[in-house]
Amino acid sequence: MLLALAGGYAIWYGRWELSVYGGDFGIDPVVDVVETVRLRIVQAIESIGGGLLSAVVAVVVVAAIVLTRRPSTDTADASHRSSDDR
Repeated sequence: MLLALAGGYAIWYGRWELSVYGGDFGIDPVVDVVETVRLRIVQAIESIGGGLLSAVVAVVVVAAIVLTRRPSTDTADASHRSSDDR
């Protein structure tokens, strides 16, 4: 879904940019909204700081890896049983 939205916006923006190159300097509401959102995201990243944001992303990625690689309790219980229990 995100890929389709990004592709659609790229096409929309390309069409708008070509019209600007052609001399039509009109305002496009879609481009204006996306640019406003983009600027707010940039301002938020600048206020947080790149180092802190990178650290948070790294912690989230490592946590996701650790949580997905942890064996389930069923597998751990089965591996600890003796051969007599099976």
